[in-house]
Amino acid sequence: MRKRIYFLIGVLGLLNFSLEAQQVQHFREPFQVQSHPQPFTAGWTANEVRERARVFQAADQGTAGAALAIQPIGTFDGEIWGHFQAPQSGKGTFVLIARSGRNGNGTRGVAIRVGVVHQGGEVPSVLMPLAAETDFPNADTPFQRYAFSFEWTAGQSVYFYLQAGQGAGSGTNARFFLDEVRLEEGLEADAPVIPQEPGGAEEPIVDPETPGEGPLPEEPDEPEEPEKPAEPEEGAVPDPVAPEDRK
Repeated sequence: MRKRIYFLIGVLGLLNFSLEAQQVQHFREPFQVQSHPQPFTAGWTANEVRERARVFQAADQGTAGAALAIQPIGTFDGEIWGHFQAPQSGKGTFVLIARSGRNGNGTRGVAIRVGVVHQGGEVPSVLMPLAAETDFPNADTPFQRYAFSFEWTAGQSVYFYLQAGQGAGSGTNARFFLDEVRLEEGLEADAPVIPQEPGGAEEPIVDPETPGEGPLPEEPDEPEEPEKPAEPEEGAVPDPVAPEDRK
């Protein structure tokens, strides 16, 4: 009996570990140099993945190994999408750590905006700054924690979206590093909440007079009645019938 209990505890622990692993991304697996819609790592795509530019894997730049790096320039904003499952409560919070790194002698930081979408490749209709641009200057900064919450259809796919663009200033842009993107259950007290993106599953069309029963069937057209011969006007003399027409 005791062995069975230990076995069940072990199985539950493995299940919890598996679910946790699916809902967090450390960017430690080697990247495939391919752009959206092809994933550079499981469940994640980006608009332009390269070896050492645009969107790429930066060795030894994360908290425990590699990190995802984006190098925006005047003609390029980096975009990434990450696939998750929305919590059963329909309320979730994305938690991540990020920092900037020096790139040349310019004074431009990085402008980071985030959102949530139904499909990879979509750009959210509502985009929110992750932080002030002063959080990501053209300098080597430490990792900081950031979070934003959202409301979604329970259990439906949800895509994390991040855009890294050119900040204010002159010369070269800072480099942006992202690590440990995690989806947690519920809304975080101090985190901003992004409203649900329109779209997703289509809603059934319901007739307003019979809610819940769907649209009413169309009624067949009634057959037209044959036209009646016109009656002679009062006082009018009918046309005489020709003899050959008489039966």
